[in-house]
Amino acid sequence: MNKETIKEFLKPDWRKILLFTLFALSSLFIGQFACGGGDIGIVCNFWVGSPMPIFDCPVELFEDQLITFAIFSGDCHILSILPLIVFLFIDVVFWYALSCLTIFAYDKFRGK
Repeated sequence: MNKETIKEFLKPDWRKILLFTLFALSSLFIGQFACGGGDIGIVCNFWVGSPMPIFDCPVELFEDQLITFAIFSGDCHILSILPLIVFLFIDVVFWYALSCLTIFAYDKFRGK
């Protein structure tokens, strides 16, 4: 890859920004369980956000509620400020790189 190809790959345009926005917003609906040993036994939390978590929610919330409603119920909390900044930076880089790769591949296969 030469310098011009990399520059074209990373150059923002409306399609990359739109795809990035869709990816970033959809990541709020992706979650994962994380269980580990605690002082009183096994502690499970549900982390919302992908690839890095943004919200941390107790597992008990999800027995009777939908995940999206539980996020905004006030029982979930945002991670502390330093991990949040680092994780948001990683998320932005990941989703923007994925949107750039998608548009780049689409343009190459389309024969632009």
